Amino acid sequence: QDSDTAKTETAILYSNVSLVRAKMSQWSMAQEAAQQAVQADQVYVKGWWRLGQAESAMGNYTKSVEALQQATKLEPDNKALQKELTKQEEKAKKAAEEKKKEADTPAAMRVDEPQTIEKKAAATDSNSTPSSTAKTKEDDSAMQVDIDGTDFSKSEHIRGYKIVNGKKTSFFHNELSEDAARLIGDIAPKKLDADTGSSSTAAGAKGTSAWNQAGTWEEKDVTNWAKTSLRERLLATTYTLPESSPAPGALVLVTEAKVTGNASCAAVRGKKRYIYELCVTLDWSFSHGDHQADGSIVLPDVDGTCVLGDGYEEANWKVDRADDPSMRPLLETFVHKQGWREAIHETIDDWVRHFKDTY
Repeated sequence: QDSDTAKTETAILYSNVSLVRAKMSQWSMAQEAAQQAVQADQVYVKGWWRLGQAESAMGNYTKSVEALQQATKLEPDNKALQKELTKQEEKAKKAAEEKKKEADTPAAMRVDEPQTIEKKAAATDSNSTPSSTAKTKEDDSAMQVDIDGTDFSKSEHIRGYKIVNGKKTSFFHNELSEDAARLIGDIAPKKLDADTGSSSTAAGAKGTSAWNQAGTWEEKDVTNWAKTSLRERLLATTYTLPESSPAPGALVLVTEAKVTGNASCAAVRGKKRYIYELCVTLDWSFSHGDHQADGSIVLPDVDGTCVLGDGYEEANWKVDRADDPSMRPLLETFVHKQGWREAIHETIDDWVRHFKDTY
């Protein structure tokens, strides 16, 4: 087993040397290195491939065919090898025909060629590195450096191309079947008509934009409107204590209102969704004759889960100032628990109805 591994590694080494020489257009030296690769390991496919490449570049098409035939025997299903073998067989056939034609031509009628393929290869086969213009077509298609255990690969299909309807395209191109195309329908982009009044009217009836003909989820942010409109209504809220109370005619006002949170309106499948999560902080003042008091209250959960008419939970009820300590029970009853607090709840309920009417 160690001996087989050594043979394979030796073959890989010489195969890579052949590749380097080929890149430098030193085809004679590339041929020698490839020959040493197949001698080291006769079942190493890339060694035969390198040998076929070098022989072809030197004009030895018959030898190139023989080397590639050895490779295809080892990997008969390799399409890249089969393609290269077919190409070299055509070159060998053409070269044989030209040689026969030359042999049949009288010597007096022959025209000396300025340089044969073999001479070109020999001229470039030197220890110096040739310029990039001396590279041949076979050099451009040479494979990359061998790595032990990798699969043989070299062809258009390996580079990510295929032929569809006579045109080269990438492997990511998906050609739909007739059934699939019929199922998907026409998906080509279409130009919108200038007159979209009818579409806009139909869409407006469903509460969605003109582009959203399917009526899928569409949400509009109305946070700024919600904060402003609710604050204005709260600041306008007042409450007067009834005649039956200990302080008839006493007035409770909202001196400051702060609204935080967010609100939006959504439409899906023709149905509206009103989404709001708000926190209301109110400063209030109480006045009855010469008696004054003020404080604050927080309603932290003004949202869509609250049922209209059921009121809203409060937190942080405070009386900051009261001229007469005996007023505190009165404030607890008519400001904190009932009276003014109920008026605030009604104001918020009216705002929710206004929200739904507006959007």
